[in-house]
Amino acid sequence: FPPPKRWQKIFKSRLVGLAVAYGNTAFVVLIVILVLLLLGEPPGPAGGGSVCVPPPFLIILPPPDAYRETRKYDASERAALPSSPGALEHFHMRLFRAQRNLYLAGFALLLSFLLRRLVTLISQQALLGASSQAFRKQAEGASQAARRYMEDNEALRKV
Repeated sequence: FPPPKRWQKIFKSRLVGLAVAYGNTAFVVLIVILVLLLLGEPPGPAGGGSVCVPPPFLIILPPPDAYRETRKYDASERAALPSSPGALEHFHMRLFRAQRNLYLAGFALLLSFLLRRLVTLISQQALLGASSQAFRKQAEGASQAARRYMEDNEALRKV
């Protein structure tokens, strides 16, 4: 794991400075997207006949309204199924996919919060390490100056 000095150099680079400038906005947008994927439902097509195609960057994300989809497959709907094994397997497949999407969206939301906190803590540690080194150098300089003044004072007393 890189030492705090290296993290400080990384965090002071121009590229990271640019990312920090827009990072807060990007993080809020990411959280909104993840919350919408977890709970929300995107607006459907107006006519109801055509299918909405998501933008390419949303294809890797789980489908929206994962919580609602999981709740849709409750015991009352399972009891209403015909007794054919194919229908029951299809029901379990849909329930599994809905639960998987719910867990994926929730875990991504949790990891985004943890990642932000981790970056904040590493940045604070690097800043505290740099300031402690500066204070240490300042204290060493002050103690050397005090020692020198005491030696000068002793030399003046002897004269």
